[in-house]
Amino acid sequence: MKRVILLLLAALLPLSAQAATVPLGDGYQVVYSAFNTTFLKPEIAALYGLSRGRDRGLVNIAVIDRDNRPQPAQLSGRVSNILQQQQSLDFITIDEGDAIYYLAPFKIDGEEFLSFHISVTSAGQPNKTFNFKQRLYEQ
Repeated sequence: MKRVILLLLAALLPLSAQAATVPLGDGYQVVYSAFNTTFLKPEIAALYGLSRGRDRGLVNIAVIDRDNRPQPAQLSGRVSNILQQQQSLDFITIDEGDAIYYLAPFKIDGEEFLSFHISVTSAGQPNKTFNFKQRLYEQ
């Protein structure tokens, strides 16, 4: 279980973009990252039914409490490029008991500067909306 999380985190190490956090309140926080799926090992992608490809990206989100325990959440979101072309983010839940995280695939067209708009509801906290931007490339 934790092995898969470690593999996902290890997949992120070569990236210049690292995981970032957004506070939800009362010690809860959202941890997020976005990366190209070519950084996933084929067996991890197959395990969760994810498509790997040079033109595919993945958003990874988790909600944790002040003791770093995972919290269930409801997420929605979209990603848009500089031309305002939008894609919905359809999150899948990965619940390993001692870890819960949410993954949403999206397409990448060449080199793109992408804007992500995410809404999170978790742990009895009010809905939190946050945005982040990231440049991604076809790998």
